[in-house]
Amino acid sequence: MVETFKVATKRDLGRFVDYVYDKYRGDPTFVPPLRMGEIDKLSPKKNPFFEHGRVSLYLARRDGKLVGRIGYIENDAHNEQFGENLAFFGFFEAEDEEVAQALFGTVEKEARANGRNALRGPVNPTMDDGAGFQIDAYDTKPYIMMPQNPPTYPRFTEAAGFD
Repeated sequence: MVETFKVATKRDLGRFVDYVYDKYRGDPTFVPPLRMGEIDKLSPKKNPFFEHGRVSLYLARRDGKLVGRIGYIENDAHNEQFGENLAFFGFFEAEDEEVAQALFGTVEKEARANGRNALRGPVNPTMDDGAGFQIDAYDTKPYIMMPQNPPTYPRFTEAAGFD
């Protein structure tokens, strides 16, 4: 069974950031982001996004092992500019479809609780920080600002009801 839990401590935040390094260790096409940059991206003191937005981070574990992560993102500036009432998901990583479903369910529940009528993603936390999924060329390293993920992620997302 997969359990999701909210990142609540500095240690949890470190585990959230480090998850990708652990997951893709040994993958010759993985281009690791700078840890400091990832931590700064999630810091209200360092990222101006937090002047008009909020992020809740979640980790997933199964049998005591971390197996995924996701971020729930609210961007007030986006909603105001485009007349929308939506939330975003980002920072998505999942070991398998069961984990993906648990993570998507967690952010969908938060979106409903916050009165949002749609959920869009992946966005990390804005379009300028990386967005979308890689959909081909899995055997090559991505270019700068390009997403990198396994070929299963688009399928996991569609199975969760996203289009």
